[in-house]
Amino acid sequence: MDKVLTHYTKTSRKAVYNVSMTDLVKVVFDIPINDSFDYISDDKKVKIGSRVRVSFGNTTRIGVIIDIIAADSKSKTYKIKKIDELIDEAPVLTKEMFKTCKWASSYYHHPIGQVIFSAMTPLHRKQRKEPASKLEIQHNEVLKNLY
Repeated sequence: MDKVLTHYTKTSRKAVYNVSMTDLVKVVFDIPINDSFDYISDDKKVKIGSRVRVSFGNTTRIGVIIDIIAADSKSKTYKIKKIDELIDEAPVLTKEMFKTCKWASSYYHHPIGQVIFSAMTPLHRKQRKEPASKLEIQHNEVLKNLY
């Protein structure tokens, strides 16, 4: 009976511990390195395909999230930096575009970060958020005039 209670207690603690954990986020950059870099995110709004601003070496860079993993504090052997800013709450890349970029990266043996940044629009490659189009602005003005 004691063994069952001990096992139940351990699994309960583990479940509670995992709920309060931060996420480990894999980020790629527009650099010729075929690897992703790990960062920690406290924000629950992060999604695969969203842009983030992170510190990379002595500079800050714009990167794209390619994977989100629940962090495990026991396996951490190095210091992991935090994400400075989540630029997009909605992903810039759709799932289809992301799958195509992964395929192109593996097929052409090109770094995934450069393939993803090549697939984005020039405005998204920089820090700027997507501008409101003139059509949306005109549509909103017409709606205001109707009411």
